[in-house]
Amino acid sequence: MNSREHSDMPPAPSYPSPNAAQMGQGTMQYYTNRQLTTDELLSAELSRENSGPGINDGSSNGVHHGQSMVLGSSNATGADIGRPPSPDQHQQQQHMLSFPPSQQVGVDPNHDLSYGDQSARRKRTKISRACDECRRKKVRCDASSESGVETCSNCRRLGVVCQFSRVPMKRGPSKGYIKELAERLHTLETFNASISWTQPLTPLDAGENATDPFNPAVVAGSAPKPGNLFWAGNDSDLPAGLDIPDMPKHDEDMTPLSVDEGALNAYYEKVHSILPILPNTKDRLLGLLHQCSREVQEIFLYSLYTLTRVDIDRLAGTFERVTSYDNAQDLLLYYTRQPALVRSTGVNLIWLQSILLMILDCDSRGPDNFVLKDGIPKQTLIQSATKLGADLAKSLGQLKAKRTTDPDVDSEANLARRSWVALAILTRWYAVSVADTSVLGTHEIGGREDERVVGTVAAGIASYSSFLSEILTLAAAEPNVCQSNTGIGRVISANLAASLERLSGLDDFRGTSEDGSYGFVESLQNQLYWTTRLLIKRHIFVYSPYEIIFSAEEVINELHKATTQSRQSTPFDLHSLALATMTLLEASVLPEHANECWDALSKVEEILDLRQKRALQRTEFGDIFHTESWDAKIRLFLEWRRTKSQETQLHDPNLGKAESAPPPVVGPNEQRSLQHLADLAVGAEGSVAANASPPPPSAIPSTENHHMPAASPNLASAPPPQGRIVVDFTLLTKEGYLNVFAGLIYRRSR
Repeated sequence: MNSREHSDMPPAPSYPSPNAAQMGQGTMQYYTNRQLTTDELLSAELSRENSGPGINDGSSNGVHHGQSMVLGSSNATGADIGRPPSPDQHQQQQHMLSFPPSQQVGVDPNHDLSYGDQSARRKRTKISRACDECRRKKVRCDASSESGVETCSNCRRLGVVCQFSRVPMKRGPSKGYIKELAERLHTLETFNASISWTQPLTPLDAGENATDPFNPAVVAGSAPKPGNLFWAGNDSDLPAGLDIPDMPKHDEDMTPLSVDEGALNAYYEKVHSILPILPNTKDRLLGLLHQCSREVQEIFLYSLYTLTRVDIDRLAGTFERVTSYDNAQDLLLYYTRQPALVRSTGVNLIWLQSILLMILDCDSRGPDNFVLKDGIPKQTLIQSATKLGADLAKSLGQLKAKRTTDPDVDSEANLARRSWVALAILTRWYAVSVADTSVLGTHEIGGREDERVVGTVAAGIASYSSFLSEILTLAAAEPNVCQSNTGIGRVISANLAASLERLSGLDDFRGTSEDGSYGFVESLQNQLYWTTRLLIKRHIFVYSPYEIIFSAEEVINELHKATTQSRQSTPFDLHSLALATMTLLEASVLPEHANECWDALSKVEEILDLRQKRALQRTEFGDIFHTESWDAKIRLFLEWRRTKSQETQLHDPNLGKAESAPPPVVGPNEQRSLQHLADLAVGAEGSVAANASPPPPSAIPSTENHHMPAASPNLASAPPPQGRIVVDFTLLTKEGYLNVFAGLIYRRSR
């Protein structure tokens, strides 16, 4: 209690406890005519305890302290106190002492006299909060009730009303409230369990997102889950006129078909290690395959056998419903137009895996596949696979950032995720090769969560493929935007520069292949690294082309080493070879870099020769990723560019002497066929006009501008000298390098 509280209270009178002499002189009348204070009661209690004998026994001074304090009758006199009590008085005193302290005459009922009585102390009741006056003074309140009938000692001493008008603050649920809620919830669950048209109401699970943060029940975690009559899944409570459609059965024949061992071995050896599409074991594959009709099984087998270069004539007796590979593709596109919900998960997995195998086979068909001359176009297959794969992965919860972990690697959920990752990889390489942003997805692939499902090598390939989406999205919208001084140009340049840093920081997956093929994995990672780096640098170092040329040379060196060592081919070899070759052809017009470009292009010709030789020796299950038609297009542009360079040197002989050596000379037969090959590249189909004087369009988007300023804030501080040739390397990303080799861009109106 502070000094301010002492000044507010009047001084309480202090009265000494009566001794035997005072009692004998009749002073006891004062004590019996008023209520005793706390200090006086405590003193009397201590005196009684020190007296030794009980209350009925006499003391040394002849005074019974307990008797006098408790009885305290107003009719008592000093003579009565001085003499021993009569038998009637003694009986009356014993009767009065039998009552509890709160019922005894002359004693304040708010005070407990039995300090030494532990049983009485436990029976004492107290309130859980102080009255208004005690709370204001911050003193302990001894009121036993909040009704105001009994006054606390502090209010009684001050003469104020003892009241509890303040509204108590709620500190939480009252005692027994949670138990009551649990009992009520248990009753509701028991009641709702007997009703079939609703879901049982259960408390929100820990970690589940609350949908109403302003609802106290949701915050406290006691709110039930929302339910809905229409999502119960009970057919008996649906409308009478609603018929749930059955799964269509296009073929009742469920005869299980066997899979050729050679085709399976070729797949697991050359495809599964980099793009795991099928299950890891043959038994799991057959289990899924035998859930499908015979027609679906035959479509899948055609897809697998065509990719692995199986001799179909050897297995002609297997097929009864599907007549050819083209027929299999037509049937696949027809059936996959239907919603994925009408088929089981196992059948949808087989459909998706069949489309992925067909996508891998498209590159071997060359540019004709782009224009529907050899099989279903790759873009059509990708669009169909994207719709089916998204529906399948979404239904199994495999599109979320935090996915459920299934210990079985070949479970339906993991197979769906594995196929989705493989599809994303193939889609992104296709998108950057043809500059098609419409097929790009926004879902993340790779990382540690996918590493356990798809393997270390496939997860690493997925990480490299993630850069392709950024490059195509940032750089394809407006060519040469990184070389401008605008705000968006600086932002894109900084983003691409940061991509180079992130590319260098990718985890190394070399030497971690399950089959122990260290050389193959190391070569593939180096190839993907330099190819991705080349794509990024083409948009940053336009005015420093040696940076771009160096990356292109490294790609060619990796491919040349892989080809000479007969490393197995991959679906990414075509992209690396086409991009690096086109980059060197573009840079060959720069006089200061012509020599090193043609040295690297000579290695490209060696690569093409080795690939052609391997194709001629190809047998069943041989080089399944050989792209003979695309190699012919690359060779065509090499010969055409060499001829153009020689013509330039003939018109300006000093150019070759001063700055660069002439490119390799071709023979007369090659020179006569160059015009025909160039016409094929631009879509002339071999018909050359007699008086066609202009040469075919150059595939190299070069710009010769004598007044072009240096627009790159990071790479050039001064404008290039007059007469300098500047190649806009960013145009190729907008056009697509495979579109250039296929001659499709020359059909576009300019």
